Amino acid sequence: MLDVLLRALPVESAQVMVPPEGAPEPPAITEYRSKLAPVPVEKLSRFEFYDAARSPDLALAIVTADIRTYANLLLTIGVRTERTVRTR
Repeated sequence: MLDVLLRALPVESAQVMVPPEGAPEPPAITEYRSKLAPVPVEKLSRFEFYDAARSPDLALAIVTADIRTYANLLLTIGVRTERTVRTR
């Protein structure tokens, strides 16, 4: 799903839910960092992530079948002007 979104939307930043401090970074987050580079990826604790996901600024929620631990991702997107669609 992320690959499709990256081809269609200008992503400005991203936020991920991370495990408690001291735990290794989950594979889903490592994958997101790789696919989103050079977009900044901010780490949020569980409850910070929930608060961000409940924000009135949230315009669209997409639920996938990804069952990996910590595969939650919030994207901040910008505006794409005419003739700026590019392939990643």
